[in-house]
Amino acid sequence: MTAVLAMPERQIEVQLALAEGSTVMDAVRAASAMPAFAGFDLQGMPVGIFGELVSLSRALAAHDRLEFYVPLRVDPMEARRQRGRVRPPGSAGQRG
Repeated sequence: MTAVLAMPERQIEVQLALAEGSTVMDAVRAASAMPAFAGFDLQGMPVGIFGELVSLSRALAAHDRLEFYVPLRVDPMEARRQRGRVRPPGSAGQRG
């Protein structure tokens, strides 16, 4: 199975070899021990499989892609408001 941590500036992807019947928590522990994930608190991050949040007790399938979700730095709606404030008057709705 694959474990992935995506950030704006880079993506970390590693292959994990786990026993049949392993859970998401088993994969989180295995990934936490990998040098590629050093410095990240994987056990404190939300996790999902193929874009869907899952519980730590979920059983894994052989080709699952375990994804660690990094919290957003800025609320998307707040970022949109801030971008709107810096536009010159009269430019709303115009695309270039």
